[in-house]
Amino acid sequence: MADCQLPCPLCNLSFSKPKELQDHLRESYSLIVEQIDHIADLSRYLKYWKDKLTMDKLKQLATFDSQTELYVLGRNNHDDWNFREKLKKEALLAALAQQEKERIDSEQILQCLFCKKLSTTKRKMLLNHMNEEHAFNLGLPDNLVYVDEFLKILKNKLERTFRDSTTLKDHMRKKRHRKINADNKEYDKFYIINYLDPGKGWKNIQGEVQNQNESDTDGSEGEWSDQSINQDANVSCLFCSLICQLNDITTHLKSYHNFDVSGLAKQFGLNIYEQIKLINYFRLKKHENKCGFCSSQFSNIEELSSHTNDAHLVCDLTTTKIQLPDKEDWNLSLYLFPIIEDDALLCILEDESTDLLSS
Repeated sequence: MADCQLPCPLCNLSFSKPKELQDHLRESYSLIVEQIDHIADLSRYLKYWKDKLTMDKLKQLATFDSQTELYVLGRNNHDDWNFREKLKKEALLAALAQQEKERIDSEQILQCLFCKKLSTTKRKMLLNHMNEEHAFNLGLPDNLVYVDEFLKILKNKLERTFRDSTTLKDHMRKKRHRKINADNKEYDKFYIINYLDPGKGWKNIQGEVQNQNESDTDGSEGEWSDQSINQDANVSCLFCSLICQLNDITTHLKSYHNFDVSGLAKQFGLNIYEQIKLINYFRLKKHENKCGFCSSQFSNIEELSSHTNDAHLVCDLTTTKIQLPDKEDWNLSLYLFPIIEDDALLCILEDESTDLLSS
């Protein structure tokens, strides 16, 4: 997400910032890239279009906006949307893989930014220490990624600004500085939640979740009371390649995979948010061809489905009840966001807990 060389798709010039590129396209070709700040890997995106876009094909591949009298690359273009989604998913998967690597890594020794009391290989322990001992809150450890790089950037900034830790602590106490600047886009890379909607920023996304949670618990159903669920919507299975209507998918999950969402919610006391996280977790693991229970990797969905059924789901309902994956793997705020757009399966979940905010 840092600045890099951004090639113009219509000439040989390159730019270091998206705004510079956008100004060039507007002035030279009457063209703009739609939502340019929301593209996960802008350099790759531009290289993709550099091989396809020419002045002769501009009218065919871009949409003309009569109000601005500009061509818009991205609007109503199916190939463009697919490639943006591909870049977004790849960036998310790379960040999740890095997060998992950091979670199990025990080689890198990390030092507290404010004292010499703590040296540890556990990033979560270090982040909790700085929050509890120094009131410096970077957010929930489970929401952070590329933590070593993040700490290095913060350390360099602190060392350039303050001559020693005593001066730093005195400054923080007087100014009541307890958090980083949430408006600094430089930090977006380090919050896993930002990979769900590149360009929006973790502060805005977290605000939306908080507002949604508050509105869900205010006792009012006015906005949603007349909304109906489309039972004819096509829904993909969580564990195999089947795609069918909503009513049929719930029956399929129960009968073929021994996976009863409502029953599991009651069995494990899952509130509505935990159910959403669990569904989205399994969606992502299926996309990765990775078992959501044991993290075994497979080459295709057929192998994954066979393994998951045989090893974890147990199709013989008289044998045993299934066990969920470790809660620390799926009960993360990033899984509050749909992996599949307009996932109808999320619309039929019911709250089985009296405490909606317990997760």
